Amino acid sequence: MTLGSPYGGVTRGNPVPFTDEEIQQYTREFAQRLAEARQLQERLSQAGQEVPELEEAIEAFESLQDPRVYGDLPQIAMLQEQIRENLKRVEFMLRREVEGESAGRAALSGTDDVPAGFRKMVEEYFKNLARGGGGGSGGGRDPS
Repeated sequence: MTLGSPYGGVTRGNPVPFTDEEIQQYTREFAQRLAEARQLQERLSQAGQEVPELEEAIEAFESLQDPRVYGDLPQIAMLQEQIRENLKRVEFMLRREVEGESAGRAALSGTDDVPAGFRKMVEEYFKNLARGGGGGSGGGRDPS
């Protein structure tokens, strides 16, 4: 059976449970992403933007702070997909704000047209999601 990993990869063969060390590493990594998401949410709120998709991503990041969730690989894959999709929607919303709704482009990747105040944070989210884990596990083990 093949399941999505919490970082976008797939498992090969039978999934192997996470070690306590891996769980601690991933909860730290997701805690950092959670803090960044909250910071982005605060900045958007100050700019008068309420973004429910970002709130949903934050809720998923919060779920990943519970070490018990790491015993359920399908749950991790679902949370990862929820985060990814919601952050795509946030980026799309920001692009629409910058380009105007009549621009007609539905680009959901890249951050060239994101307002300067948000560009670095959005880029960092997508870099971390794309790089497959960040934080340097040292063990080289696939987290799934």
